[in-house]
Amino acid sequence: MRRRVFLVLAGAFLAFAILGLVPSPAAAQPSPCIADGNTLCLLDARFELRVEWMNRRNGTSGVGGAIPGTDPTGRSGFFWFFRSDNVELVVKVLDGQRANGHFWLFYGALSDVQYTLHVRDTATGNERVYENPAGNLCGRGDTQAFPVQGGARAGGGPAPALGFPSGGFSAGAGALRTAAAPASGSGSCVPGPRTLCLLDGRFRVEVDWRDPRSGSTGLGGAIPGTDGAGRSGFFWFFRPDNVELVVKALDGRGVNGRFWLFYGALSDVGYRLRVTDMVTGAERLYTNPPGNLCGRGDTAAFCDDPEVCAAALAGPAFASTPVQAAVGDPLLFAFRDFDLAGDVDVASLHQDFYGVPWQAFADGTEPPTAWIERMDHAAELADSQGLPVYLSLALVGGDGRAYLAARSVETSAGLGTQEEWSQRCFNFATHPDGPRWRAAYRAYVRFMVERFRPRYLTPGIEVNLFQASCDATDPGAYDALVGVLNDAYRVAKTADPELAVFPSFQIDFLADLRGACAEGDPGPCIEANLARSASLKRDRFAISLYPHLLEAAGRPVDASALLEEVLSRTLGEGPVVAETGYPSFPLVINTGTAEAPACVELQSFSDSRQEEYFDALTDAAERWEMDLLTWWSNRDVLPESVVTSCPCADPNGFCPLLDLFRQLLGPVPGEFLFKAFASMGLRGWDGTPKPLLERWRAERSKTVR
Repeated sequence: MRRRVFLVLAGAFLAFAILGLVPSPAAAQPSPCIADGNTLCLLDARFELRVEWMNRRNGTSGVGGAIPGTDPTGRSGFFWFFRSDNVELVVKVLDGQRANGHFWLFYGALSDVQYTLHVRDTATGNERVYENPAGNLCGRGDTQAFPVQGGARAGGGPAPALGFPSGGFSAGAGALRTAAAPASGSGSCVPGPRTLCLLDGRFRVEVDWRDPRSGSTGLGGAIPGTDGAGRSGFFWFFRPDNVELVVKALDGRGVNGRFWLFYGALSDVGYRLRVTDMVTGAERLYTNPPGNLCGRGDTAAFCDDPEVCAAALAGPAFASTPVQAAVGDPLLFAFRDFDLAGDVDVASLHQDFYGVPWQAFADGTEPPTAWIERMDHAAELADSQGLPVYLSLALVGGDGRAYLAARSVETSAGLGTQEEWSQRCFNFATHPDGPRWRAAYRAYVRFMVERFRPRYLTPGIEVNLFQASCDATDPGAYDALVGVLNDAYRVAKTADPELAVFPSFQIDFLADLRGACAEGDPGPCIEANLARSASLKRDRFAISLYPHLLEAAGRPVDASALLEEVLSRTLGEGPVVAETGYPSFPLVINTGTAEAPACVELQSFSDSRQEEYFDALTDAAERWEMDLLTWWSNRDVLPESVVTSCPCADPNGFCPLLDLFRQLLGPVPGEFLFKAFASMGLRGWDGTPKPLLERWRAERSKTVR
């Protein structure tokens, strides 16, 4: 029995989503700001702002139209891109001299097109250029934009809450609830000091906020927009002349049958935006966690056509996991604090990384404090974003999932895990400790269901890998494991009868694509393996699918055909995708040493191949009427530099961890394992959207969850 405790260097690693702050190569000469249709002058005309935009979807481009704000010192203003009554960008400049001797610049977007914001200090000629990539709806807060020099202090006031963006474009969020609806067509919003009314009174918007640094809370003050149809409006938090949030509603029924909602922020405090359709009574709650400066765009916010609304509910809920590697965390891979709410319908919380406190649950004692803290953090992460939870629990893990799941241990560096601590192919029916660990797992499942209150639960991840690893030596071990999983099913359903409970199956092992059926018809293998799990209690048939692993091993697979082979044999079970993904970076492995590298590109994975796989997956989801589709990670787990370099060259500090994997598991398998799941995110390591995210949004816009 081998014991392995993965402990790495102490200290936390924090990745910021930098949006491309670039100093101008040659500063302009001092000259006054002259406002015109494309030029915004802010802070008593000290600063000149212009913006250029490009819509890569249709090839159009232009110069932003300027709309001055209404506060006396001109702290804020707006730009439109496509039509003058449709605000797309809000900008604010503050004098932060009393805080750090600089002028501060904030902007928030209501459009995810590519744009470039030029800001010039007319007193010094210094210029800043802010680049926003296509597909990004994050704002920016730059508290060192310009030093206070070359002119008198201009206006100012108390500093707003500051922070940095932690994510990108977020399409949709929050739960859709239907309140007692007024009669059709009779609803009308009544504007007030705290109530914003949009689209001729069709939508009521309210916001409450909390600053975690000071503990202060409040309700947002409403400022109506000036366009005739009331498409947009604003909220202030701290003082009426300091805009913090801009909101816009559009009637997109001519495009997809729905009303659309966008908002952009100039403050990173925590806030909740509540939007009510006064005609149907439907309500959306959008939650912004503290520290986030990203806006959101929801093109499926509301609908009023019964057929459209019904169709929207027919597709799958889209889920992904907020997991990322961090230097210094004993749990190298764990949940991190970045925004999920705008990208997904469901937060997928995958517990494989955290281990199970087997001893504590067997003894009926309190689990390790560090483990409890991690669970509380995960629960708060999902709750703060208003998302339902898909909770995945690991009964087996280790090499080929042939051991009981890692057990959690407390170390001087924090929470760690101990792998392969149990007997290989542990048989709950024959091992003397079988009843003890069986009772411990029941208690663990009960604890987790009560803690997280999930909508979906997997009580055992990829359980058929245990079968594949152990049937040759002890077929009874898997039969006994099925008994434990059925115990877990009953425990979960007792705690919440409405909970959808299902273990997951690794699909290519169901088809034995690495063994007897590798070269021929997979049907007989699928049928035999399904028969082995026929007694396993489940509310769905959940699959885990990673075709790139076979491709990297030189065994390409047609994912669509494989899904067809398996799901055609599970009719009536309600298929779901428990986890899947596909890389977007080439997988480069050093088969030599650091001193004498021998670099091999196992597969030329790319953005386009990632998109092609996603298209095949969503086609299958529609065909088989899946109600859950889980993409492995929301962001890349590791930076591109560590995945594609050979030998490793990464400024983020991950090369020593790659070396550790190579030492522990062997150079080639260690590096492969470290990199194989690294680049499957919807976003890059820093939160920058990938091309896949646009396809993901388009599919999500077909559903409302």
